[in-house]
Amino acid sequence: MLTLEWNMDDALQARFDEGHDVAMDSVVRNMLRSGMTFDKIQELTQLSFEHIQDIKNTLTK
Repeated sequence: MLTLEWNMDDALQARFDEGHDVAMDSVVRNMLRSGMTFDKIQELTQLSFEHIQDIKNTLTK
């Protein structure tokens, strides 16, 4: 049997985290469009090279 307990604080935190991720990806897209280097984006955002590359790949689609 699966027991699932609803926790409003956890739900709100998850919603915030998801919104933060979407906003950060948008900022990275703008950084890439402006010609900022991967190294500088990593330094400023603390995101992985792979994540930044994934975002860059969405720009070329």
